Amino acid sequence: MSCIEKWWDDFNQTTFRPRKNPPHTRNWTTVEVRPPSYVGTLRRSLDQLEETLKMEVKKVCAAELKRVQQYEVDVTLDPDTAHPCLILSEDGKQVHGGSVEKELPDKRFTLYAFVLTRRSFSSGIFYFEVQVKDKTGWLLGVARGSINRKGDLEPTLENGYWTICFDTDEFMFSDDPDVLLPLKAELLKVGVFVD
Repeated sequence: MSCIEKWWDDFNQTTFRPRKNPPHTRNWTTVEVRPPSYVGTLRRSLDQLEETLKMEVKKVCAAELKRVQQYEVDVTLDPDTAHPCLILSEDGKQVHGGSVEKELPDKRFTLYAFVLTRRSFSSGIFYFEVQVKDKTGWLLGVARGSINRKGDLEPTLENGYWTICFDTDEFMFSDDPDVLLPLKAELLKVGVFVD
């Protein structure tokens, strides 16, 4: 056996032979190596971006509301057009459903519980607000002057009605087909802007 072979043999026997007493492992700790995680940082960044966008949307909405409110008009409901089941306040500013149909002039709506305003708008820009707080259902909009108040014509765009309505928990724009709108909070007022 050469000197190198003997050295290699000695080395293998001392280095790789099984130990009689394995090292004590009670104080060893396990270390787990993982690549860096960016989930927390990404979540915080997305939350911050969402908050910034919400604030910007609020600013834009507030500016737009201020702009359209300069076209605000005073509207008074016309009792001569009200469906017989509707009861109007004396000043024509409020309406609610009644329990008895009344016999009234022929200019009234016969099927739908609608009422028009005294003042009509044939052109221009106007804006009005309607308080809907605590109402479980309502329909609000604008109608052409030539609408048919008799019979069962649905309040659609083709029939001269542009409406939004709310019924219990559904908020909808009437179109063909109807468009459900997201509603994330209770409505207090609805603004109608016509340009």
